Amino acid sequence: MFMAKKIHYVFIFLSFWCVGGLSVFAQSQTEILKKAREMGISESEIRKQLEAKEKQMQQESTNQGSTTSASTSTLLRDSAAINALLLEDIKQQIKKDSLDKVVFGREIFSSTNLSFEPNYNMATPKNYKLAAGDEIVIDVWGSTEANYRQRISPDGTINIERVGLISLAGLTIEEAEEWLKQQLSQIYSGLTEDGGGDINIKVSLGQIRTIKVNIVGEVSIPGTYTLPSLSTLFNALYVAKGVNEIGTLRNIKLFRNNKEIAVLDVYDYLINGKLDADVRLEDNDLIIVEPYKNLVSVNGELKRKRIFELKDGETLEDLIKYAGGFAADAYSDRIQVSRKTGTKYQMNTVEKENFPMFTMRDGDKIVVKKTIPMYENRLIIKGAVWHPGEFELTPATQTVKKLIEAAEGLKGDAFTTRAQITRMRPDFSYEVIPVDIKAIFNGQTQDIFLQSEDELYIPSIYDLQENYTITVHGEVNNMRLPQTINEDSSSRDFSFNTDQNGPNTNRPRVVQTVFPFKENMTVEDAILLAGGLKESASEAVVQVSRRVKNSKSTEFSDTLAYNYTFSIDKDLKIDPSAKLFILQPFDEIFVRRSPGYQKQQMVRIEGEVLFPGLYVLSSPNERLSDLIKRAGGVSPQAYIQGATLKRKKTKDDYMKELALQTLQSQNLDSLQTNHPIGQDSMFIIGIDLNKALETTDNEKYNIVLKENDVLTIPQLTNTVKIGGSVMFPNTTSYQEEYDLNDYIDKAGGYSKRAYKKPYVIYMNGQVATTKNGFFKKKYPKIEPGCEIVVPQKPETRRMSIGEIVGISSSVVSLAAIIITMTNNLK
Repeated sequence: MFMAKKIHYVFIFLSFWCVGGLSVFAQSQTEILKKAREMGISESEIRKQLEAKEKQMQQESTNQGSTTSASTSTLLRDSAAINALLLEDIKQQIKKDSLDKVVFGREIFSSTNLSFEPNYNMATPKNYKLAAGDEIVIDVWGSTEANYRQRISPDGTINIERVGLISLAGLTIEEAEEWLKQQLSQIYSGLTEDGGGDINIKVSLGQIRTIKVNIVGEVSIPGTYTLPSLSTLFNALYVAKGVNEIGTLRNIKLFRNNKEIAVLDVYDYLINGKLDADVRLEDNDLIIVEPYKNLVSVNGELKRKRIFELKDGETLEDLIKYAGGFAADAYSDRIQVSRKTGTKYQMNTVEKENFPMFTMRDGDKIVVKKTIPMYENRLIIKGAVWHPGEFELTPATQTVKKLIEAAEGLKGDAFTTRAQITRMRPDFSYEVIPVDIKAIFNGQTQDIFLQSEDELYIPSIYDLQENYTITVHGEVNNMRLPQTINEDSSSRDFSFNTDQNGPNTNRPRVVQTVFPFKENMTVEDAILLAGGLKESASEAVVQVSRRVKNSKSTEFSDTLAYNYTFSIDKDLKIDPSAKLFILQPFDEIFVRRSPGYQKQQMVRIEGEVLFPGLYVLSSPNERLSDLIKRAGGVSPQAYIQGATLKRKKTKDDYMKELALQTLQSQNLDSLQTNHPIGQDSMFIIGIDLNKALETTDNEKYNIVLKENDVLTIPQLTNTVKIGGSVMFPNTTSYQEEYDLNDYIDKAGGYSKRAYKKPYVIYMNGQVATTKNGFFKKKYPKIEPGCEIVVPQKPETRRMSIGEIVGISSSVVSLAAIIITMTNNLK
């Protein structure tokens, strides 16, 4: 009972640890609120989004369970980045939500991408009226050239030398040009009114004047504005920050000299691209923005789900046009309109033909629903027909036979005695109707009429049975690998190393090949599909293994399989007695490797021998002394005692090294050395070549060689290497009178964490360790070329929070298992 309580307490502790990560989110809210205010987002909007985010994180914490500890550490580490991401996400969501609540068109006056500033680089408009303050540029060219640049005075004139005062105020540019031709013709004889002379004149604007415009009514910032004289109605509205919450976009009026001269409908510009009413302003013009008349909101399957302003008399059809039309999946036959009547709400269902006549009112809300997710005339046919898929229900496809004919008929593998129609009932439940296709086509059964959404399935005979296969193992060329048949059989398309004549992992791989079963297939056919026999194949033994199968059996069988043995030659001719042996589904064919086939196996000898290089083993029992003899013997400079033998690692060697590495990494008391495992594809075998050459019959020293072995006979190396946990690892010269401790002194002595039981690695790969004697330690003998290694004690450290949490998670998992087992025992 006490143990069970402790387990529960651990579980509760870890639960609080996991949920603690949510406090990071709560702490960051203050910073997010501060940044949101700087962006102009209201506190209520930001808090609404933060609450949604917090709920989402709580849900994720519940779903993740024990993995939340890792998420918490990430959250703590990256809180600044998370704040930025949350803020941007919230900002975009608020922008999207806010736009849906803004009347369509009002946002253009607050957009940073639209300025509606006057274009000063355009050609001077012909109808531009001159007034005091405008600068006139007069270009004269032809037989005489001149340029005049003058500003119109407050009395409306300019003064040209030898001509005098010329009145231009109130004239358009076009009128001013004609008038100036007449006046300048007094001093330029070649300047004529009809343009037939040899002098020409062009009048244009230089610096333009400013004008005063009054903007009143329902705009964001009403008042009097000073604007360039080229400004238009849109320019003025942009400067006044657009209309306010009750201002109209559809009926903006322009008055000049107490007369209405233009009415601007912003929707004409937004929807139709028209700027006819965007007239140029003049000094003392008055712009009046009245309150809106009708605001209607749109929801559902329309392209623009916004609030729209409508004029009196505009209809549901107009509203649909402003909303961009119906979305692709909109149900457009009728629309629901919710209307305020003054006392209650009223629901109106407007049919499609009444859209142009149904007048919209202020406060109306429309909802366009989605199309009914069903087909009204669809048939589906699947299975063993040439063109399966969806078809229209017509008189040409209304029966089973006609639908099959529309799908280009049955395939040859169609299972015609049992097909089925899946039909949806009026209550949306489904029923299955059996169909005998064969009887319908033979006229023995009446054809069945189909309904919309019927699904006809005609199975293939191969859909109703296993995928029959044949497998060939062993010594085949496997030149043509078949395609995967299905998930079950594809798992058998693999290759593996085998050794039928001894533990030699370098033999050729034996491959098994799986391909579809075919009727009347023989052993020769199967081997042919597998690429034929390899040179290493045995012609004496080809075996076939067959499943035991009796579907009507009512008792167990002692037979596991039926086995047959044949012989075959390179021409794929099998025993005459087996000519009539026909393969059955799932037969397994084994082509054995000939015991009389051997590939050349090479070894290498390097170093101080007369003829170093590659040698082919002549027998499976060739030894070290045999290889030395074939290489002409050792040279006078050879250091036989330091000879090494390297052998290629097998898969088993790698697995053992991996297990040892795992064991060392998990054992906190293991010693640390400078000799990592698994760094090379070869490993050293400790040999004593002196004894091997002296006693050629002694297998203890005269080792049998294997393929890829490398025997190296070095010259004398008169040094000793000292490494591991010493003060100064180095290599020093060999001194015959020195013992192991003398060499460690040469390296500065033991380090602080040294484990004072050094071992010695000799040149020939053998290792000797320090042993505890009765009175003192027995140290290994030092020889030229050896290496002294001092192991290091492991560093003790405290576990991190992450490791503690990881162990605690394991404890919780174990606790859950124990509790479950305890409850089951009860």
